[in-house]
Amino acid sequence: MIATVQQIRMARAALRLSQAEVAARSGISATAFNDLETESSSPRAATLSAIQDMLEREGARFGTDGSVRIVPKTERFIVGPGQNPTPETLRAALAIVNSSRALKNLPLLRLDEDDR
Repeated sequence: MIATVQQIRMARAALRLSQAEVAARSGISATAFNDLETESSSPRAATLSAIQDMLEREGARFGTDGSVRIVPKTERFIVGPGQNPTPETLRAALAIVNSSRALKNLPLLRLDEDDR
């Protein structure tokens, strides 16, 4: 599902990001983003998708009913039954795990002889 312009506007405001910040992080010009938010142009699906991906990385979740929810940072990497994490979310989670392992130099899972 691609977020609507209204949802993008709500998410940006809820995350307290400027138009320029969202544009830069999404890889589009500030003018193009302003035109999108003021609905003075019709954005391409790829542009909306790039903006949505960036806002989702910041914690925005877009509902099919037009809603926007901001997920706290502490809950962003929950993966389990019924979840559908994006490849980017999984890469970010793996990066956290790998950096933790490198810092502590400990195995993630330790099996005793009896567990093998």
